Amino acid sequence: MKQQYRPAKSRANWATFFLAVFGLIAIASIISTIAEIGLLQRINSGEFVSDAEAVSNDNRQRAIGLLYSTAFVAAAIAFLVWIRRASDNLARLGVREQRFSPGWAVGWWFIPFAWLFRPYQVMKEIWKGSYPEIDAKNPDAWTDSPTSRLLGPWWGAWLLSLWAANSLSVLFSSDATVSDLIVSGYRSVASDAIGTVALVLVVILMRRITSNQDKKHLVYQTLIEEGAITEGEVTETAQGPNPPVSAGNLAPPAQPSQNPRCPKCRNAMAAQDLAYGICHRCRSSSAF
Repeated sequence: MKQQYRPAKSRANWATFFLAVFGLIAIASIISTIAEIGLLQRINSGEFVSDAEAVSNDNRQRAIGLLYSTAFVAAAIAFLVWIRRASDNLARLGVREQRFSPGWAVGWWFIPFAWLFRPYQVMKEIWKGSYPEIDAKNPDAWTDSPTSRLLGPWWGAWLLSLWAANSLSVLFSSDATVSDLIVSGYRSVASDAIGTVALVLVVILMRRITSNQDKKHLVYQTLIEEGAITEGEVTETAQGPNPPVSAGNLAPPAQPSQNPRCPKCRNAMAAQDLAYGICHRCRSSSAF
């Protein structure tokens, strides 16, 4: 069955929407927590705080906490739905020897310890495999694509925000003092602030990857229309060179092109093939 490229733009738009909503709630959480810190500092200094004021603060924090949790789950689901589509598209964009399957592109986020580094590697692979400015006729060229400078800061900010959030367990301790709650409040503000930075960076990465995949798909379509490659050759690269011939993977006859074809693998010869006398696909020099 022929694999069709499926744009990830719609999923990227939904993920952007839910991440933006979560970001706004995170900012509201920062403002509310700063207000709570002020209240706790007044209590710690011996200033009188009415029961009504304390209850109002607790109700506000509880409501924002509920919205925060709901928005986080919705944003996480939308992002993982996008990342699965983006990973799945790599095989349809001529990427072969893909390290992470679409399923594991999502699954690694839930594996203990592995979630510390695997999701970063998944995003790095998706970025490199989606990069459009490569030789589309060379199935190995994607591994040499540049890596975005935003990947490191995004992942570092994400891990740092998780570390800060993990230190908030004092909130659930019956022995916590007012001073402990103040310190925990500052950590909560730091976690939300750093997490918001990570959120902005991942939205930029996600939208650039989505745009790059559309551009790379357009490159392939242009090469197919020009007869430089066949439509079957795009998906063949994901299976490795020279897959077994069967009724399912026979490519339709290509239109005549100006470039000669290798007599061994029938690949359209690129300029560098003619210059070096070696077919870049099958490494054969028999054509020369």
